[in-house]
Amino acid sequence: MDNWPVHFNEGIWSELNKYGRLKEIKLPTYSPWLNPIEKVWRYLKQHLTHLHDMSDNLDLLKSKISLILERHSSGSQEILKYSGLCIK
Repeated sequence: MDNWPVHFNEGIWSELNKYGRLKEIKLPTYSPWLNPIEKVWRYLKQHLTHLHDMSDNLDLLKSKISLILERHSSGSQEILKYSGLCIK
């Protein structure tokens, strides 16, 4: 669960605790800037679609996006570093 206040309602948790199988796990507030996949999409946007000249050719844009995703599909130190998952 995220940090939405309704998730901390004592009345709800007292009812849920009757079942005994549920465990409360608090997650950080939704933060897209901390989410690695959001950083990958930002990388793609900055390196391909920002100021692109393909606005009249959707097929070309799609093929360039596919090429970048294929190039990095088996792992990429560049993407890992950009997304903060690798410090090398």
